[in-house]
Amino acid sequence: MSVHQIETVAEVKEGKIRVVKVPEGEHPLSVREVWVGMVLPCFSELRRHDHVWYADVPMFEALIILKDQNPRAFKYWMNNFDPDVIWESNFSFKEDEVCILSNVTIPMVRLWNEMDGGPYR
Repeated sequence: MSVHQIETVAEVKEGKIRVVKVPEGEHPLSVREVWVGMVLPCFSELRRHDHVWYADVPMFEALIILKDQNPRAFKYWMNNFDPDVIWESNFSFKEDEVCILSNVTIPMVRLWNEMDGGPYR
């Protein structure tokens, strides 16, 4: 799981995921493993980066849910991130760390052989 800035405000947060595997990341295992089993809102399309698909969860919304389920982990995130980062960033869960529950799609990826001229031929 990583944290990244929201790139566009127009994205729709109507998807739902369940975390099924402890997310990878640089934060302590004790605050990463609490996500397992949680149902979180996410954007309606997975995002691809370095050949890996990610479900992006608004950080603020995830932390509201976490606060009730694990106040200790909630406190960790609040103490380690600036409030502006919390409002403007996402948690990114790898596709194999989550189960898609509803309203999430994988965008179509077009592949072509550059030698054949690509899509503009």
